[in-house]
Amino acid sequence: MKKMYLKFLSVLFLYSAIACSGDINNSTDFNIDKNLPNLFYDTLGVSFPLNPYDSIGLIHNNGLNYISNNISSLTCQNHRLELVSLISYSLDSLGYQYNINQINQQVNLIFDNPGIVELDSVTYYYSFERDVERHLLDLIDIFRNHSDSTNISSLLILIKDWEFDIINSNLLSTSQKEQLLVGGAVARYSMAYWYDVGYVNSVTNPWYHELNCNQFEKNSSKIDKIQLFGFFNWPKWAKVVATAVSDAVGAAAGVAAGAGTPASVGLGIQYGVTASGATAALMWIKGPGE
Repeated sequence: MKKMYLKFLSVLFLYSAIACSGDINNSTDFNIDKNLPNLFYDTLGVSFPLNPYDSIGLIHNNGLNYISNNISSLTCQNHRLELVSLISYSLDSLGYQYNINQINQQVNLIFDNPGIVELDSVTYYYSFERDVERHLLDLIDIFRNHSDSTNISSLLILIKDWEFDIINSNLLSTSQKEQLLVGGAVARYSMAYWYDVGYVNSVTNPWYHELNCNQFEKNSSKIDKIQLFGFFNWPKWAKVVATAVSDAVGAAAGVAAGAGTPASVGLGIQYGVTASGATAALMWIKGPGE
C-alpha cells in the first residue's frame, strides 16, 4: 500500500510538471523482445505476421497485465488519478516513455463520456481522417456481427482479412495504413486478452471487484463515482467486445495523434493501454450503488 501511495504522489508531481510545460515524450522503441510467448494466444491463432505491427498487440496486452495486478487498489475518491498512475507505470514496465497529461485527458474523456464504449459512437470521440474512420467502422462492424457469438476463432480470421485488405490497399497512405494496422493488431490481441480474463476465466478475472470505498464515501453525493451506467451488469461477451473495440480505436487514435512523427507507434501503445484500462474499469469494477 505504501508503495502504491508513493507511486500515486510521484505521478501527481509528474503530471503537474508536464501540464505546465506541455512537453511530449517521444518513443519509437517497440522492440519485439519485450513480447513473451503465450500458448493461449498461439492456440487461438491470434498472431498475424503479415501485419508489420503485429507485436504491438502483444506489447499492449503486457501493459494490461501490469494494471490488472494492481487494479484492486483503486479507491472511491481518487480512482481516476490512481488509474492514471497505474497506466503510466504499466508503460514504465514496458520501457516506454509517455505523456501523463495525455493519459489523464484520455481517462477523463472515457469516464466523462461513457457512451464512448458503445460500438456506434466510439470513433466519434477521436480525430481521424475520413478514410481511416471509414475503415475503422468496417472493423467495428466485424465485431458487431459477432456481438452475440462466442466464436472467437472466426472473429480473429475476419479481423485478419480486414488487415490484409489494408496492407494491400493502393488508396491509403503509409501513415493511414500505420494507424489502421496498429489498430488491427491491438484488436486481435485485446480480444484474446478479454476473452481469456473476461469470459473464459471470468470467475478469476482480476479486474472484477468492488471499488474500495469506506462507508462515508459510499454515501457521499459529492464522490466522483467511477460509474453508474449499467456496464457492470452487461453480459460478459458484450463487455469483452466493447473493451476490445475501445482498445483498437484508442490505439489507432494514438498513432493518428503522432502521424508523421517518430512517436506515432509509441503513442499508439499509450493510447491503446489507456483506453483499455479506463474502459475495463467502467465494465468490470463495481461502483457504489451498482
